[in-house]
Amino acid sequence: MSENKKFNILEKIKLLKSDKVKNQALFKRGGFAIGITALVLAGIIALNLLVAVLAKRVTLEYDISPDKVNSISEDNEKFIKAVKKDVTVTVCASEENYLTYMSYLAQNNNVSASSDYYSQTLKIVEKYGNINDKISINFVDPQTSEFLQISQNYSDLHPTVGDIIVSCKVNGNDRHKLIAFNDIYTLSDPS
Repeated sequence: MSENKKFNILEKIKLLKSDKVKNQALFKRGGFAIGITALVLAGIIALNLLVAVLAKRVTLEYDISPDKVNSISEDNEKFIKAVKKDVTVTVCASEENYLTYMSYLAQNNNVSASSDYYSQTLKIVEKYGNINDKISINFVDPQTSEFLQISQNYSDLHPTVGDIIVSCKVNGNDRHKLIAFNDIYTLSDPS
């Protein structure tokens, strides 16, 4: 074989080896980039889950209204934290339609009221469940069979749309109380 052919073959082998090294380097860098991307995504997902869990446990809103109308008093909060039995608070309305139902009830009672009162009720009821894990909040749409079942279970109370039922088992007995529209809101005629 001539020197030229040997040199060409050696040159081709060197080029193939250098291409292989370049490909391996690119593969390593690409793998590293994919690994970093996966770690960042896993971190974002973990942070999202942590924030969701903390949002249920910690109050992330502050009441800056002058009269603290969206707040629970310290004494009330201590009382709520001291609850040891499982308590169920059943709101006889879907969460999405509660404001509409309350406005309708107020209108039927010839009362004009701001829906701010109704949203305050929702916020406070939800805070009870956030303060103590023993208190569960349940919204039941009156258009469902679940509401019919609740009406039958608490037939002595005659629950209607917008009512709130608080129930608890004490010594094997079911204790319950109905909180009606008139119990929550003071009705007055603006004229």
